[in-house]
Amino acid sequence: MIAQIFGKIIKKGETSIFVETDAGIVFEIICPQYSIEKDFHENSKVRIHTHLYIREDQITLFGFHEESELKLFKYLISVSDIGPKKAISILSKESFHTIINAIVSSDIRFLSSIPGIGKKTAEKIILELKDKLRELSSTTSYTQKIIDKSTYEELFSALVNLGYKPNQAEKAIANLKNMGNNDFNSLFKEALNIIKSM
Repeated sequence: MIAQIFGKIIKKGETSIFVETDAGIVFEIICPQYSIEKDFHENSKVRIHTHLYIREDQITLFGFHEESELKLFKYLISVSDIGPKKAISILSKESFHTIINAIVSSDIRFLSSIPGIGKKTAEKIILELKDKLRELSSTTSYTQKIIDKSTYEELFSALVNLGYKPNQAEKAIANLKNMGNNDFNSLFKEALNIIKSM
């Protein structure tokens, strides 16, 4: 089982990213469109939480920015009539937190607006997952990892100017836990702590 992949994003598509590991192996990983647009940046180092899906005629690797997103994906595919493609479609609609809240609050209208998910399927998702996801929602401190380009470049430049190698700077920025605020000082301190712990 491939649980995680760490490497550099060398290409982004509409439904997948291509990640090259330090060993030179390139993996195509199917990801939620929301994550491709908001979380993943070309030429940046990332750690992807993965799920390997195997059928007789297909081997597909699905990937997620957060372990909690992977857990939600596994919950979704446990629902009858929800395969990996439908689960990815659901996770592509909005952020992880928005999807969780929609299920926990029984928002049938929101869920049924997702392509491939009708009213009956939305009701089934809510019925089977509502109670399970309450626990996931309450135990997950999810911070949306969005960092604007200028902040990324400023952090990268500051770390390299301190004498750290470019790949160290990339890895530290990719592993920041609190990107949502885009506050340079707090992100810089966190990046330094990450490098020191490498």
